[in-house]
Amino acid sequence: MCFPIDYHVDGMSGIRNPVGLHGNLVEVEAHVVMGDSVILKNTIKAIEANKTTVKSMVLHSLASAEATLTGDEKEMGVVLVDIGGGTTDLAIYRHGQPWYTSVIPIGGSQLTKDLSVSLKTPLYMTEEMKVKWGCVFPEMVASDDEVVIPSFQGQPKHALSRKILCEPLEARMMEIIKLIVLKVRQSGLREFPAGGLVLTGGGSEITGLAELVRKTLGGQVRIAHPGGIAGLPAQLRKPAFSASVGLLLWGIKHQGETRSYMNGGRSIVGSKSWRWGLGRKKAAAVR
Repeated sequence: MCFPIDYHVDGMSGIRNPVGLHGNLVEVEAHVVMGDSVILKNTIKAIEANKTTVKSMVLHSLASAEATLTGDEKEMGVVLVDIGGGTTDLAIYRHGQPWYTSVIPIGGSQLTKDLSVSLKTPLYMTEEMKVKWGCVFPEMVASDDEVVIPSFQGQPKHALSRKILCEPLEARMMEIIKLIVLKVRQSGLREFPAGGLVLTGGGSEITGLAELVRKTLGGQVRIAHPGGIAGLPAQLRKPAFSASVGLLLWGIKHQGETRSYMNGGRSIVGSKSWRWGLGRKKAAAVR
C-alpha cells in the first residue's frame, strides 16, 4: 500500500497533486506499508477455506481511522491509537494522508495478565474483574471502594480495595503511553499534532484512560467510537469494533479498485518481504 505525502516538481515542494503542471522532474515522497507475505498468505488461505474471497487487505490502524477520524483531524494532523488485545496500533495522519504507522506489541491482554499475577486468579476470572472494576486512573476511585474477589481452588472469596486492583493496570497503561510518545518522536514529530490523540479499540474502553492520558500528555484526547454507517447497531458502536466497521467503509471507498497483494508469490508489495511497518521512499520520474 502506498500513500503519497508530498510531490516535488523541479525542486518545488508542497504540491498535493502535480497533474496538469509543467516540469522536467517530478518526485514523490510516499508512505509505504508492506507486510510479511507468508503471514498474509496463510491468513488469506484460512479465510478462503471458509468460502470467503479476499479482495484487498488493510493495515489495522488505517481501517480504524476510516471509522473514527474526521476529515478535519486528518488534515490538521492527528495520532490514532487502536489498543487491541495483543497489540497497540498507531497511525499518524498529516495533510489528509497516512504519514506514519507502527505497531506496539503490547495490548489489553497484557493488562489482564498483569492483574492475574497480582491477584493470583485465572485469566478468565481476571478479565471479568478488569472489565467490571478495572480503572487505570486510581484518582477516580474512592479510597473506601472495595471489590469482591471470587473464591477459587478452595480459597474463600474476599474483599479487596479497588485502588489496589487498579495499580497494576495503571502501571502497564503508563508503559503503553510512554511507548506511544516514543513512536511519535521516532516519526520525526517533536510534539503531538494539532488534532491531538484519538484512542479506540477494545483496550480503550477501560475506565480512566482518557483522564490518565490527559494528565500525562496534556492536549486534546478523545475516545473514538466507530461511525460513518447509517443504522449501525448499538452493539457495534463500541471502540472494539472500530477496525471492523472501518473495513466496511474502506471497501465502500475503494470499491472497484484492483490491487495485487501476491507479486510472484514472494512479497505483498514491492520486491521485499517486510513485517507491517513504515517505509518512506522517494521516487522520481524524469521527462
